[in-house]
Amino acid sequence: PPPPPPRPTLSADTAAPTQGSGSDAPQSGTAQTVDLQDPGGSGVYAFSPHELTFRLGETVTFTLVAEAEFHTFTVDDLEINEDVDAGATGTLTYTFDTAGTFELVCVPHQVLGMVGTITVQ
Repeated sequence: PPPPPPRPTLSADTAAPTQGSGSDAPQSGTAQTVDLQDPGGSGVYAFSPHELTFRLGETVTFTLVAEAEFHTFTVDDLEINEDVDAGATGTLTYTFDTAGTFELVCVPHQVLGMVGTITVQ
């Protein structure tokens, strides 16, 4: 029989790194889209939604959609730091293994009010 075809590879925009507990966690979970807004798009620097709530142990696959500028989706206390280029979409899968309220920021736009909150119950 002929050899099997090569495995498809994922581009940077579709790869979903797993972070948090259990680095062998599946690359799936609750779907959550977060828009990374800026004056070139919506007119304001903001995460939409800016308040996110998840259950302890929940695995979430984020789809991060940047408008006209480069943004980050950063939660220092959870060691999350995902970059998204202008006009691009990125994905991130994360398992929330620590309860609490955590500050979400866009590093280059934090001083301009691009902050949010992730609550894990």
